Amino acid sequence: MGVLRRYNSMQLEVYSTPFEETDFIAPQIFRTSATLTGNVLEFEVEVADETSGVERVVILYRGQGQRSWSRAELGAADIDDLARGV
Repeated sequence: MGVLRRYNSMQLEVYSTPFEETDFIAPQIFRTSATLTGNVLEFEVEVADETSGVERVVILYRGQGQRSWSRAELGAADIDDLARGV
Protein backbone atom coordinates (compact mmCIF):
# COMPACT_ATOMS: atom_id res chain seq x y z
CA MET A 1 0.00 0.00 0.00
CA GLY A 2 1.11 3.56 -0.63
CA VAL A 3 1.27 6.51 1.71
CA LEU A 4 -1.33 9.27 1.53
CA ARG A 5 0.10 12.72 2.30
CA ARG A 6 -1.89 15.90 2.77
CA TYR A 7 -0.15 19.23 2.13
CA ASN A 8 -1.37 22.59 3.39
CA SER A 9 0.62 24.55 0.82
CA MET A 10 2.97 23.97 -2.11
CA GLN A 11 5.21 26.16 -4.23
CA LEU A 12 5.26 25.05 -7.87
CA GLU A 13 6.87 26.09 -11.12
CA VAL A 14 5.08 25.28 -14.37
CA TYR A 15 7.08 25.16 -17.57
CA SER A 16 5.81 25.34 -21.12
CA THR A 17 7.43 25.23 -24.51
CA PRO A 18 6.68 26.86 -27.86
CA PHE A 19 4.31 24.91 -30.10
CA GLU A 20 7.12 24.47 -32.66
CA GLU A 21 9.33 22.50 -30.21
CA THR A 22 9.88 18.89 -31.31
CA ASP A 23 12.41 17.58 -28.75
CA PHE A 24 10.41 15.83 -26.04
CA ILE A 25 12.95 13.11 -25.26
CA ALA A 26 14.08 13.31 -21.64
CA PRO A 27 17.81 13.75 -20.92
CA GLN A 28 19.80 10.77 -19.69
CA ILE A 29 20.90 10.80 -16.04
CA PHE A 30 23.93 8.55 -15.61
CA ARG A 31 25.17 9.26 -12.09
CA THR A 32 24.30 11.40 -9.09
CA SER A 33 26.27 12.07 -5.91
CA ALA A 34 26.06 14.23 -2.82
CA THR A 35 28.99 14.93 -0.49
CA LEU A 36 28.71 16.57 2.92
CA THR A 37 31.89 18.39 4.01
CA GLY A 38 31.39 20.20 7.29
CA ASN A 39 28.17 22.15 6.77
CA VAL A 40 28.44 22.25 2.96
CA LEU A 41 26.42 19.79 0.85
CA GLU A 42 27.82 19.46 -2.68
CA PHE A 43 25.95 17.80 -5.55
CA GLU A 44 27.25 16.38 -8.81
CA VAL A 45 25.07 14.98 -11.60
CA GLU A 46 26.28 13.38 -14.82
CA VAL A 47 23.58 14.13 -17.37
CA ALA A 48 23.39 14.39 -21.16
CA ASP A 49 20.92 15.29 -23.89
CA GLU A 50 22.35 14.70 -27.36
CA THR A 51 19.62 16.68 -29.12
CA SER A 52 19.41 19.96 -27.25
CA GLY A 53 21.94 19.84 -24.40
CA VAL A 54 21.28 20.39 -20.71
CA GLU A 55 20.70 23.99 -19.61
CA ARG A 56 19.61 23.42 -16.03
CA VAL A 57 19.81 20.72 -13.35
CA VAL A 58 17.69 21.03 -10.20
CA ILE A 59 18.07 18.82 -7.12
CA LEU A 60 15.37 18.48 -4.48
CA TYR A 61 16.64 17.21 -1.15
CA ARG A 62 15.54 16.97 2.43
CA GLY A 63 18.00 17.00 5.31
CA GLN A 64 17.81 14.50 8.10
CA GLY A 65 15.09 15.57 10.54
CA GLN A 66 13.74 18.27 8.18
CA ARG A 67 10.08 18.27 7.18
CA SER A 68 10.38 20.42 4.08
CA TRP A 69 12.30 19.99 0.84
CA SER A 70 15.09 22.30 -0.32
CA ARG A 71 16.16 23.06 -3.87
CA ALA A 72 19.69 23.25 -5.27
CA GLU A 73 20.13 24.86 -8.70
CA LEU A 74 23.15 23.29 -10.39
CA GLY A 75 22.92 25.16 -13.68
CA ALA A 76 24.07 23.77 -17.01
CA ALA A 77 26.16 20.67 -17.50
CA ASP A 78 29.78 21.39 -18.46
CA ILE A 79 31.85 19.90 -21.29
CA ASP A 80 32.14 16.61 -19.36
CA ASP A 81 28.33 16.42 -18.94
CA LEU A 82 28.68 17.23 -15.22
CA ALA A 83 26.48 19.69 -13.36
CA ARG A 84 27.84 20.76 -9.97
CA GLY A 85 26.57 22.95 -7.17
CA VAL A 86 26.03 23.44 -3.43
